Parts: sequence; C-alpha cells; structure tokens
Amino acid sequence: NYDKHFFTEVTRAEWQHGLASVVEKLGTFRSYEVSGFGPTGKRLAGPGTYLRFVCQVTYAKNISEETFYMFRKQGRTKFKIIGHQIDAEGLSK
Repeated sequence: NYDKHFFTEVTRAEWQHGLASVVEKLGTFRSYEVSGFGPTGKRLAGPGTYLRFVCQVTYAKNISEETFYMFRKQGRTKFKIIGHQIDAEGLSK
C-alpha cells in the first residue's frame, strides 16, 4: 500500500504506467527474496518509524533489485510505502 507521500513526486497514473513498462521489459512477476532490511535515514513523512527493505525480484525475463522505503506514522499500526526503486539491466533498454 503506497502512502500519499509517495505520490508527491509522481502521480498514480505515471506510477501505473511505469509498472506496466516494468512488466513489458522484465516480464511477469515470479518471486522475491528479501536480501536486506533495517532502519533508514529517509525522513520524508513526519514522525514515525522508517524502514528500508532490499529485495531480489525474479521476473519472467530478468531479475531486479528493488528497494522499498516504508513508513509507519506515529500512533498507527500499518506501514506504507513512501519510496520504491527498481534497478535492473532490462529497464535501461
């Protein structure tokens, strides 16, 4: 679930278009494995808890390393995505 702060730099429509481009270039999602996680210095959404997850993601045509920046607002129980970076060779083509 993406937090409203995620969409301050990109609109929902732009993000959906970008994800469609990922599927076109890398293929359909197959699986993922968390390769790293921990607190992050990114503090974009106010007081709360911030975490970073790095995942190795397998798609039908290629693999990627994806980093998720998560935020849980103070007093809330659920984390939301405030940043998502996708790095893969197949995306630069």
